[in-house]
Amino acid sequence: MASIYQRDNSRFWWIKFVDPESRKTRRTTTGLKVGVGPDTRNAKQLEAEYTLREKKMGPVIGENSWLWVTGFLASRYSPAAQERYLSAWRTLALFLAEKQILSPRQLRRQHCFDYLDWRMKPNKRAGKYRAGRNTSILDLKTLNIIMQEALERGLCDGNPCVKLGIRRDQPKVKPELTTEVIEYIRERIRAIPDEAAREFHHYSFEIARYQGCRLKETSLNPLTDVVIESQKRGRTTVKRGYITLTGKGSREYACELHPELIPLFEDLRARGRDYTWRAPIPSARSWASSRWFKFFRRIGLKQKIAGACFHSTRVTVVTEMARNNVTQAKANAYVNHSSTTTNRIYQRLRPKLDLQECTHAVGQIYASNRVTSPLDKTTGNRVGLLA
Repeated sequence: MASIYQRDNSRFWWIKFVDPESRKTRRTTTGLKVGVGPDTRNAKQLEAEYTLREKKMGPVIGENSWLWVTGFLASRYSPAAQERYLSAWRTLALFLAEKQILSPRQLRRQHCFDYLDWRMKPNKRAGKYRAGRNTSILDLKTLNIIMQEALERGLCDGNPCVKLGIRRDQPKVKPELTTEVIEYIRERIRAIPDEAAREFHHYSFEIARYQGCRLKETSLNPLTDVVIESQKRGRTTVKRGYITLTGKGSREYACELHPELIPLFEDLRARGRDYTWRAPIPSARSWASSRWFKFFRRIGLKQKIAGACFHSTRVTVVTEMARNNVTQAKANAYVNHSSTTTNRIYQRLRPKLDLQECTHAVGQIYASNRVTSPLDKTTGNRVGLLA
């Protein structure tokens, strides 16, 4: 059985395994650092994969095992989506190895329910961190995709992950950022000593604060993704801009550019700069979100405002539109159809916005009857009903 271990005078995890060709025990470094959470997770996944390979050694190594999964996910999804699916698979592989589920044919429906409890209990030594119910359900959706492919390949007789009936918890609404908090964030961004870090936080925050877009969408090319026009309105010339953002699934969408962002993009375009910010590593999503998480924690915002995060900029934009009577359809279009966010915010604020005329109308009906009792004392009819 393959196993990872620490070696004296080495920063990396080492792995011991049986070579499938020579059938001899080998030891080699994984190149993954000890004490680094993601590296430990990857090392444990490697251990699980080598263990599965050893248990299925024979003339057709891995034919009915899980060894094909990583390649399948990598070929099926874009680099951005791969990160999430492969992360889910790393944890699923730990579970399958622990439960001795060596092939798709051995997976049962009960295993899916067992995974929920197993996933929500942390084991840092194994590289498994605590996850909420919704994250666990998302992992099971990944397993469903994998099992469906296994079914197509003839590696199992059915897919036990279908129609589990497990409901997600309603996620908490992220807090809105007040004007004072926004100014505080800007002040702390200006105080960042490193120029590259300061630019990353400045550009991503300002674009998200006014456009309500996702963090990854703030990384764009000002030269090709932004159009700024001058329009005549009587004797006045006004500037109007349009911005093209890349949303989920690498789908592009055009949107009105907020006037407050026009000077920012004019400056970038004048300097010939073809990017707002770039991640130093391919996994831009995790790099950028991690930087913002650490920034909010460093400036004390997470301690002061429960749930505060970069997504709060999106919530703030939608809330401002709702309070100013922008229709929900237009709000969806402006933030690229964020139906979950807009629905919850608009439903929360709707009584303050849309239903006053209803309460006024009801008040007028009762005032016209001029009675205080549920029954009209003269006619015996109930209030509001025609005689």
